[in-house]
Amino acid sequence: MDGIAVEDEREAPERPARPSEPRAAIPETPTRHRLPSVVLVDAPGCDDDWYASLLWIDRRKCLLLTHAGTLFPVFVADVRKGDLQPPGPFIAAHAEAALADEKLPTDLLGPLDSDAVGVGPTASPSILGFMNDSALACRYAVEQAGGLEHTDLDPLNRCLRRQLHNRDGYRQPLDLAMDRLVS
Repeated sequence: MDGIAVEDEREAPERPARPSEPRAAIPETPTRHRLPSVVLVDAPGCDDDWYASLLWIDRRKCLLLTHAGTLFPVFVADVRKGDLQPPGPFIAAHAEAALADEKLPTDLLGPLDSDAVGVGPTASPSILGFMNDSALACRYAVEQAGGLEHTDLDPLNRCLRRQLHNRDGYRQPLDLAMDRLVS
């Protein structure tokens, strides 16, 4: 993971060919401007990018990470400002833990370089749509459990990775990730 791209929800300019290094994406919020250790980058997106969205669920900050090429999600609750300063180690650790939880190699979805995180514009609005679906599922699961403190995050994350998405036919993020093992 070589950067964090920020979504500013304005129309994105045309993107050139795929870069050689992946990054992650965080939608632009006032909080993003308070992350002094984040480097601003302007690089085109690729399938190994990670997108991140800061959500408020049950009056707590949560982070939803999504891999661009596979839609592999990682939901993290109770995120504090200090966890994201710098954001790289926190994001990489949770992405690696999620891959390990599914018994997948930690480098399956591209390099997770926690020292080379940057912020830039989102390269794919369609991935943000998939993330909105996942965020809605997280909010619903938390509400059904009676609040975030009663929500078991491991089964929620496993459920998110088995959610159907229409990406070149209806596929689950876990299946898309496992396809990379074969190729």
